[in-house]
Amino acid sequence: MAVKIRLTRLGRKKRPFYRIVAVDSRAPRDGMYIENLGTYDPLKEQFEVKLREDRILHWLKVGAIPTNTVRSILSREGVLFKWDLYKKGYDEARIAEEMKKWEVIKLERQRKLERIEAEKRAKAKKVEAPVEEEQEKTEEVEQASAGVVEEGTGSETAGTENQAKAEKKTKSEEVKASAGKQKEQKAEGAEQKSTKTVTEGTNSEEVESNNQQKVRES
Repeated sequence: MAVKIRLTRLGRKKRPFYRIVAVDSRAPRDGMYIENLGTYDPLKEQFEVKLREDRILHWLKVGAIPTNTVRSILSREGVLFKWDLYKKGYDEARIAEEMKKWEVIKLERQRKLERIEAEKRAKAKKVEAPVEEEQEKTEEVEQASAGVVEEGTGSETAGTENQAKAEKKTKSEEVKASAGKQKEQKAEGAEQKSTKTVTEGTNSEEVESNNQQKVRES
């Protein structure tokens, strides 16, 4: 029976979680497995991996073949390196010594990767800083423009109000002038009427005087 070491999926939608299992190569992907050899959580920051190293080495010794993904995980965790040492015929003491050296190399590699990531984040912040400054300047310009527009609107409103007041004042003055003219016209009419009355009275007196004179003469 050909045996493979591969992943079988657990978890829920968009939250995958995997078991590392030994299975019959003819079995379906998420079907029955022979033995559970560990777990793999890709969503954790450092890719959390838990391995039963002794059982994985057992299955490698009997000819189990890891898939590419599992091979990458085992290589990162040092299991394949240890398997190579076994294949070279090293004894347990020599293997333990070589694994200590490998742990030092792994630690240095992790520190280097962390340093590279820190540099990338610093560069990203430097790139973001000018963009943020430009956004702030743009916002300041927009606010200043809005203030100018508001001031202009206020000036226009004040001008409109002043114009309305001036027009109202002009109309009031026109009404007063018209009323004054009407009063003058009425006064002139009254004077003309009074003059006419006086003239008519004088004429009647003259007529009456003439009549009296005619009577005397007769």
